[in-house]
Amino acid sequence: MHRAISLLRVVARHNDNGIRLTPLCKEVGLKPSTAYQLLATLAKEGFVTHDPYSKLYNLGLELFTLGSAAHQFALRDYLQDTLERIARRTG
Repeated sequence: MHRAISLLRVVARHNDNGIRLTPLCKEVGLKPSTAYQLLATLAKEGFVTHDPYSKLYNLGLELFTLGSAAHQFALRDYLQDTLERIARRTG
């Protein structure tokens, strides 16, 4: 499990431009065959996307969906006291 999470973290760091398998493997320290199998499963579940033409991996929609469901980390709720204090001071 930790290998898949490590892959997700590296893909996330490179999400703006995407990352190919070989540099991804080097950063995580996995053999290409192992990383490919894990990435294929992550792609099937929607956690990453893979463009067959550019061969780039990016984060998938399922991560956004899961993150959106974590309401306990809603920024508005976390900062509500601070925002109310600013609103009172600024009118």
